[in-house]
Amino acid sequence: MIQSTIYALACLCHPEKHIQYVGKTAMGTDTRRRGHFQAAASGSHAPVAAWIRTHGTDNIVSVTLETLPDAATDGDLSDAEGTWIRMIRGAGFNLLNVTVPDGGRITNRSLPPTLMPPRTPAFDGLLW
Repeated sequence: MIQSTIYALACLCHPEKHIQYVGKTAMGTDTRRRGHFQAAASGSHAPVAAWIRTHGTDNIVSVTLETLPDAATDGDLSDAEGTWIRMIRGAGFNLLNVTVPDGGRITNRSLPPTLMPPRTPAFDGLLW
């Protein structure tokens, strides 16, 4: 069974840039990453697609940030994605995400820079 996941995209060729994009998926991170690659190849104007074209698909990796329980709803997934985006932006990182889902509404709010994401193995080398 594929679980609902919050993931990050990062580039191997510029590790100093750290995480560049945070997303959500209920179809598995590899499948979702391939979806981003297809959008980039088709000429999408989304910032993440342009970034993928610039760095090449061989250099883009996905990292699982959080796995939600099987009973998680799409609202739970959106809330978790928004929390991660705000935490990472609040830590001072300039993500390619255009919007932040916030309880069904789209906003561009971020948390104060004093709030840091939790130290997890997924972040080692990507944020610190």
